[in-house]
Amino acid sequence: MLNPEESNRTAMMDEEPKTPDWKRAVAGLLRLNRPVQSRAIWQHLPAYWLLRKGLHLLSFRLLRTGHAVGTKARSTRESVQMISVILRSIAWSLAVALVLVFGVGWIEVLFKTFFLSTTAYISKWPWLAHVYESLKVFHLDTGAAASLLSTLAQIAGVFLGLYFAAVGTLISARYSNVPPNVRELMFTDKLGNQYIKLVALFGAVATLLLAGQSIGIQTGLLNLVLVTILGVATILSFVLLGRRAFEFFDPASLVRQLGSELVSSINRATTLHVFSRQQSFQAFYQKQAGSLLNSYESVVRVAAQDAVSRQYTLPYLAQNLLAIWAYYGRRKHLLASDSYWFRRQYAHKNWLTTDFTETSVALNTGTTLQPKEVPDAIWFEKETSETFWFAYNALLQGNHLEQAAQVSLSAAEAIGRLAGCMLVSEAVEFAGAWAPFFRSEARKTKGHDDALGQEENDLVQRLGTVECYALGAIRLLLSFANSVSDESSERLRMALSGPDWLAGDGIYKLNAPRTVITALERLRSEIDFERRVEGTRITAPWYLRQRAAFAYCRWYKESLDSVVALFEASFGGDLDALITEQCWLAAASLSSRALEGCSKFQHNLGQLKASHKKWMEWRGHTEGEWPGIDWDAVAVRLSKLEERIEIATAKLLVPLSRLQKRAALPDFFGHALGASTKACFDAIAFDRDEQVAKMFPSLFQASLAAYDRLRDELKEQPVRTNIIFSTEPIENLMELSGYAIIYSELGPKDTWKTVKAAWDTYFANVKDPQDVVTWLLTVMKFRTESLGLNPGAIQRTSWKQHFEHDMRRRGLREDWYGGLPWNGRPQNQHKSPIVRSLLRGGMFSDLSDVFLTVYLLKQPFTKDPVLPRRTESFADSYEREQKRGGQTGGEADE
Repeated sequence: MLNPEESNRTAMMDEEPKTPDWKRAVAGLLRLNRPVQSRAIWQHLPAYWLLRKGLHLLSFRLLRTGHAVGTKARSTRESVQMISVILRSIAWSLAVALVLVFGVGWIEVLFKTFFLSTTAYISKWPWLAHVYESLKVFHLDTGAAASLLSTLAQIAGVFLGLYFAAVGTLISARYSNVPPNVRELMFTDKLGNQYIKLVALFGAVATLLLAGQSIGIQTGLLNLVLVTILGVATILSFVLLGRRAFEFFDPASLVRQLGSELVSSINRATTLHVFSRQQSFQAFYQKQAGSLLNSYESVVRVAAQDAVSRQYTLPYLAQNLLAIWAYYGRRKHLLASDSYWFRRQYAHKNWLTTDFTETSVALNTGTTLQPKEVPDAIWFEKETSETFWFAYNALLQGNHLEQAAQVSLSAAEAIGRLAGCMLVSEAVEFAGAWAPFFRSEARKTKGHDDALGQEENDLVQRLGTVECYALGAIRLLLSFANSVSDESSERLRMALSGPDWLAGDGIYKLNAPRTVITALERLRSEIDFERRVEGTRITAPWYLRQRAAFAYCRWYKESLDSVVALFEASFGGDLDALITEQCWLAAASLSSRALEGCSKFQHNLGQLKASHKKWMEWRGHTEGEWPGIDWDAVAVRLSKLEERIEIATAKLLVPLSRLQKRAALPDFFGHALGASTKACFDAIAFDRDEQVAKMFPSLFQASLAAYDRLRDELKEQPVRTNIIFSTEPIENLMELSGYAIIYSELGPKDTWKTVKAAWDTYFANVKDPQDVVTWLLTVMKFRTESLGLNPGAIQRTSWKQHFEHDMRRRGLREDWYGGLPWNGRPQNQHKSPIVRSLLRGGMFSDLSDVFLTVYLLKQPFTKDPVLPRRTESFADSYEREQKRGGQTGGEADE
């Protein structure tokens, strides 16, 4: 039973008046003004879906008809172009033939006119009258004309047979065991097809004229001229086609038309027109491009089977494929992320994150989760890369090293082009696929250090391949830095600041990375929904820019991390592996490029940071995680990588010093010695004692080996020249040793400990240390007291300038000639007498004087030394500073 309150409520509801039907109808009509609501109501009606299906079908048929008409127009245009090619090629021969025909005909007309006008006057000369009577015998014979037409028709048939016989012979001799798509390329040759059409037309016209004569219709003059011209054109064109048939023995001739069709498919798929945005047409273009890539791969495999084609044709095919890939990279940003140009592939779902409806159906039916189709955005790159690396491997396996080096250089340039198109991930993946081939070729250089003749040439080409691999990483960095530079970045920022960049296909004209395009597509769909619901866009422009900046910064961070990781893998891991495997020359080639790459990276780091900072300005006051970049961490990674490379380069010094210098190869030893000398100074100046401990012993031995090598190479030169150049590494050693003493005195690290141990070991192993000391002092006296600028003086001057700036920064630099004379000594003086004696008086002494005074003169085997004047001056100053008090020099005096 109902209680009293519920009974009263029920009675009141029954007494409420009902809304009339006409009011409900009016309310329904008013709701039609709301597009979203009305569309939701219509979608419940079957007629709506039938009408929509019919409209979509009609739209598709109209577009298909338009596409067919456009394709026919393009085909007609290409046919006209091919015919014009043939006509241009035979124009001169045809013109000569026409001039002869019309010239002879004109002469015949003139002769007949003259003949008729002079007949009455020839009776005076009997012999001339006899000639005139003989000429009257000649006349036009219709039977002969018919025979001529018959002969011309036979000629047409003969030439058709000859052409197909030549093609058949070519196929049986060269392409008998090839895939069908390769043979199809021959039959679809546009120039050959146009010739066949021309010959067929010629034969058809001649046949029709013969048929007309058979039924009593006289052959007209124009028809006879036409069939004659066609016959002459057929004969002359066969010379061109016959010569061109021999080109088909080269598989490269098959891909010229194939490459143009592939580029055409890319252009049509990336054109911002109606056709290119329809799924069916996009799928058609994708299938067409996929078929062309398969044919290209088949041609590459055919070329790889023959030794001659592998040497001369395969490099062209590989380089042409890279050019097509680079062109596709410049057009890829015009494609929508969900475009059917991207081949569909299955992606399996995560069971733990899938909704309960799907998992319950799978459990109840005993099946698995149905995979979803997702676009493969790099299908083109995968197939292109696979074909290219097959060709590249065939060149290496066939020992065609010169061609492989040329293709390697093209590959390095292609990596740069991809990175310049903001396809950094694709470029890094391509470089990663190159790594196994690089390592294989680098290992082959082992044991060929003293190769001669052909082996030496092979060694040079293999080292060129190794260098191209490193060059590819450098090109990637520079292209990436250029693509995100201030100019390129500013253009993109200005476009995103415009009012209509989300309208239509505007986001595809921005030339933005794929990650940014995908984020903008999602943002555009949200704005479109907002417009349908609200009638206008109400989202603030700053929010749109913030979303775009977020996507760009995320791509920026991922790209930068991938480039740094590639540098660490190529210039760090691969270099260490080559040194472990004792591939000295390959490691030396890689180390030189590695140092160049690190230098360029550090040089462009400021530019990269500045361009990224501008995008971070659009972050505003957003809370939460933002894809920022820790630039200090990046700088630290690069510094550690550079230190790693410098240590590896020092490890190469001793093995390289044992190899003979050859003109066919770069001076790897000299470069490594110079780079290690500079790196060792930097390590001493910045207190990297561990790096000094790993580098200086090898540098010490290499410097002595360099002295022996230079002395032998310059033995034909004057004595002074020989001494100046050969002792340059020795002076560098003593200069670095002096810096080690000073910086160890300054603290906190003690690099002098490592340097001193190297000198102690050396003197302990020589037979007569006294002679060595005398020789060192004599060399330094000769070098310092000779007029002129020594070869390494500029480098050592830069070291000294760095040291002086460092001393000023520390407040220790003395310069009595830079201030007032009554200022006296600066209050901040170091407690070490070595430091004070070097800094007093404006640093007129070099650091080699420090080494000679503090270490060499203190050795027990040093007797009666003859010092250079500059060293004597420093020794006197050092003695005075010791008497003044303070430290005695620490370990340096021991």
